[in-house]
Amino acid sequence: MGVVHSNGWAIGMTVCAVFTLNRRTPDVRIMEITKVGRRWITIGEGYTATRFDADTMWIDGKGYSSPGKIYPSESEYLAQTETRKAWDALRLGMPYTPPAGITLEQIASVRALVHPTE
Repeated sequence: MGVVHSNGWAIGMTVCAVFTLNRRTPDVRIMEITKVGRRWITIGEGYTATRFDADTMWIDGKGYSSPGKIYPSESEYLAQTETRKAWDALRLGMPYTPPAGITLEQIASVRALVHPTE
């Protein structure tokens, strides 16, 4: 594979690049790593080439906000997306007051799942 970054990025690896230029529809592309530097990893070639931070995996916005993020694989991106959708459905479906019949112990156990450090 050639040059390998300390985080495991290597030339020739494929990654899932998710560009979110408009907030509605992410542009998901499978791209190949073409260059590995100390901080920046380059994906694509020619005018489609872009780079991302090796540690944070955010795509370089070149002085502006980041246009997207890199995921090691499309399956990881899809898993994270499904988790976020399920969490949003749970969070937004919560009533303002506790449902009838719920106990303080049940609330405490749910809170321990959501906030394990408290």
